[in-house]
Amino acid sequence: MKSVRARIDGVSEEHIPPVVREVQVDEDAVTIDPALPAFLAPPEDAPAYHGFPVVAESEVDGWRLGMITGFGVEGDGYVIAPDDGRAGLIWTAEGAGYFRAGHPQFCDEVCGPDEYTWGVFSVGVRLPLRGPGDARAYLAALVPRLRPFWAARTARPLEAGQLDPASDPRPNGLQAGKQP
Repeated sequence: MKSVRARIDGVSEEHIPPVVREVQVDEDAVTIDPALPAFLAPPEDAPAYHGFPVVAESEVDGWRLGMITGFGVEGDGYVIAPDDGRAGLIWTAEGAGYFRAGHPQFCDEVCGPDEYTWGVFSVGVRLPLRGPGDARAYLAALVPRLRPFWAARTARPLEAGQLDPASDPRPNGLQAGKQP
């Protein structure tokens, strides 16, 4: 097999330090192969992100935060909506990463819905997410940005004052993406 080296801004791949994040595992999740963690061997009827832990302290209005990687200034996770529907998150916190000037938070769609999720989103909130104690405030700030996408994909009506992702005029604001 041929190996391909990526170049970013004139820097070869071997000069980019690797980003190492610890994967979080839900030790209580059911696995169909006891030799493997549940996220690698989920039961046939398992929801998306089965085997990764849900942060118990994160619940906000029926929404919950799940973690794929550990806490810090950026990572991977997921959100569980009140109907148990799930969406992936590529998250950043505390102003790290991809914040745009003047925007204290963002929510951009990375992938549209599929048979398992109602999408994957790149999100950021300028609040800490250093541990479970920060999860509720972080999620509370994020839910108003995620709720319109979830509502649009589950035929739920928007409540007064909620953003409609399809009508956001900002070029770098919410991205409407594909509607089902």
